[in-house]
Amino acid sequence: MSPPTTPDFRRLLRDARERRRFSQRDAAARIGCNPSYISQLEDPRSSAFPSRERIRDLARLFDLNEEELRSAVAVAHETHLNKRLLARAARDAERFTKQYAHVVN
Repeated sequence: MSPPTTPDFRRLLRDARERRRFSQRDAAARIGCNPSYISQLEDPRSSAFPSRERIRDLARLFDLNEEELRSAVAVAHETHLNKRLLARAARDAERFTKQYAHVVN
């Protein structure tokens, strides 16, 4: 049996906003932020993550379960940090290999 999956928070926000028929500008105005912030939150390539207060605001605005949204954000943030950590480890390993290649040969 596979573990339960947590929905991608960026897709969750975009889908919820579109269901409510809000533009990014409309959503931003309703929670008091810049439309580019909403765009960043919805962009899968972005490293922007909402604060606890913004999670609450977004959950209320889009009629989402706040704890589910918080959980989805936490999973996405952890995944993002793990990818950065792995990329850094790979760069460090490559640098180490180049630096000490003469010792092995």
